[in-house]
Amino acid sequence: MNIKILGNYNYLFKLKKEKALIINALKPPPGKTMCNIKGTTPHGPKLEKKLKEKKYNRKVIVYCANSTCGAAMYYIEKNLKKYKNIYYYKPGMYEYMLLRRAYGSDKFPIDGKCTSIKRFEHFTLKRRYKKN
Repeated sequence: MNIKILGNYNYLFKLKKEKALIINALKPPPGKTMCNIKGTTPHGPKLEKKLKEKKYNRKVIVYCANSTCGAAMYYIEKNLKKYKNIYYYKPGMYEYMLLRRAYGSDKFPIDGKCTSIKRFEHFTLKRRYKKN
């Protein structure tokens, strides 16, 4: 298994144009929708169907909340062992939402409703700014 790290959103956009399968490693709570990068295949029957197609040469992009989130690597190790073209978008939703805030929703579209960027912050930031 060869995992390539995407540290720059330009590569993310390039792979999206190439019809890569995009997966958010974080599952939404039952009955809730998740805020995702546009084009992400949501967890559930649709994603399971795409993974069962066994197109192991297909490009797959996996991301999670931020660069310190371990869910993406865990998801890759558990579910994508046979895939050959795995890309890990390490900055995750946190950076994507910061870029969306800076450059606009036209350049950085999302699926779902996202009310706050704080839910994607790094854990250390949440702890540092926690009100007593």
